[in-house]
Amino acid sequence: MSLPTAAALVLLLATTFPPAFAADPGPQDIESLVAEIEQLPKEAFDADPRRWQEVFDLLEQYLATAQAVRAPVAAAAPQKFTLAFRQSAAKLRQGPQDDVASRLLWSSLNGAGAGALNSSGTSSPSIDLAHLAELAAASHPGHGDTAGELWPLLTLSSPGPARLLQRKAELANAAQPNAAALNQAMHDAVTRLQARGEQGCQDLQRMQRQAEAMSRRVSALESLVQRNGSLDMQDPAAAAATLGQLRAELSALQVGQHQQLLDLGARELVAGAAPVDGTPQELGRAALAGELERRVDALHDGDGDAATKALLIAQQELNLAALDALAREALIKAALLRQGRLAQGELMQASAEAARLAGAIDRVAVK
Repeated sequence: MSLPTAAALVLLLATTFPPAFAADPGPQDIESLVAEIEQLPKEAFDADPRRWQEVFDLLEQYLATAQAVRAPVAAAAPQKFTLAFRQSAAKLRQGPQDDVASRLLWSSLNGAGAGALNSSGTSSPSIDLAHLAELAAASHPGHGDTAGELWPLLTLSSPGPARLLQRKAELANAAQPNAAALNQAMHDAVTRLQARGEQGCQDLQRMQRQAEAMSRRVSALESLVQRNGSLDMQDPAAAAATLGQLRAELSALQVGQHQQLLDLGARELVAGAAPVDGTPQELGRAALAGELERRVDALHDGDGDAATKALLIAQQELNLAALDALAREALIKAALLRQGRLAQGELMQASAEAARLAGAIDRVAVK
């Protein structure tokens, strides 16, 4: 009796096209083939036992080869996502450095402490404003006037120059009948400008602290995704325990995100702070999320051990949640940058008013 058609096909594929045989048919195909062979009468095997032994040997060889081929592919899926997630997180730490606020934000997101306000451990409006002037000059090489815009406020915030300016005004007003009122008005104006300078520096320092907290969360997300991708599915109990721990860590991180969003305030988040849909970074995250969702759907529809499927689905869902958390960090970053630029604009405005005040005092003193 000749071999059945299905068994002959196995032999043909295995002997003529081994690579295709190892890569194309799935385990379900082999199971169907074995089920068909099991239905054959005993006479079919007795007719050519040596040939049937070859069939069985080849089936065993295929199953071993298929496991060796598919295991790295299965392992590569989480590794591929881990790499893509790390790249997306790296892009989140990038950005323009064309003004004071963006340079401060960049330094905080990348751990460059030398670029931070109060990095020396001491702080005062004059020290902070001097550092901001340096950052402004570095942000616009060849445009010294940008740094010079902060110079009047820096001068007014320094104790010695501020007292000298007030003394000059008092001498100029000495002959005026309302000298006391003029001097008090000038003193109040200087005090208000100094307070605005200090407040602006504090706002930028707060932005830096929030950016540092954001950077720590992004690093925690990268670690979480890395550990999730390294789960040993051969030990379901250990994998389930690790997944539970990772979920708890992600939940705590989301609480921190929510609190920071509240601290930033709804106005900053609504008024143009959200990342724009269609940007390369947002499209990249959308593509990753779509791929993860397709994996989850495939796992739901596929066959296999229910417990293992549940673990794999939970693994992908955790990756999706981490991706959502990374998107929220992009929102936080945009809001921080907007808040920092508002503080920077306030400092520039206060410095312009300080320049006008000093000019007015000089003109009165000349008379």
